[in-house]
Amino acid sequence: MSNIKTIQNSTTYIRNFSKFALGNVRPDKRKRKNVYLNDVIKKVCATLRQSLDEKNINADLADIPEKIAPIRAFEIDWESILINLITNSIRAMDGIVGKENRIIRIRLEEMDAHVKMYFSDSGCGIEAGSEEYIFDTNYSTRRDLRGRVIGTGMGLSIVKTFVEDHSDGEIKVISPSSLGGAEFQISVPRCDLRKGGWYE
Repeated sequence: MSNIKTIQNSTTYIRNFSKFALGNVRPDKRKRKNVYLNDVIKKVCATLRQSLDEKNINADLADIPEKIAPIRAFEIDWESILINLITNSIRAMDGIVGKENRIIRIRLEEMDAHVKMYFSDSGCGIEAGSEEYIFDTNYSTRRDLRGRVIGTGMGLSIVKTFVEDHSDGEIKVISPSSLGGAEFQISVPRCDLRKGGWYE
């Protein structure tokens, strides 16, 4: 049963990522430019709608504003960040029953000179004490029924690199979140015309 679940989870990730593969070949997605996170979030969630519906998961985007300042980033990075976080949330909710209890919530807001994203779910959360290591390369909290590590430990390490090294931002995790699972808080500098920013 564990092997079947691992295959199912891997298939979900591959299918989700492949939906963006052809689009990511476009050179403009691999250039640093003005990126509007509200648009990227909505696009990614719309593309993954089938996977979320199949897993009976409710994506709450009520706190995504229609307009928000852009950040200077690679669009492909932020699509990958969201795919990774959503896929992790799907896995974390394996044992949660009922769509009303299976929730991914994404909030977005401007604070000071930053755009902040809050990504939370109602899954199993992360192991207490692992907050310090969760972004380390090769560190994984995923285990099979025998307690053996089955995750690669690469996903969140890559997310951290995209946020901090590519977007000059910060990321942290808290658990439990208000939904009972984990919450990732990401802060990225916003573009600002008054400071010679990059508004189009």
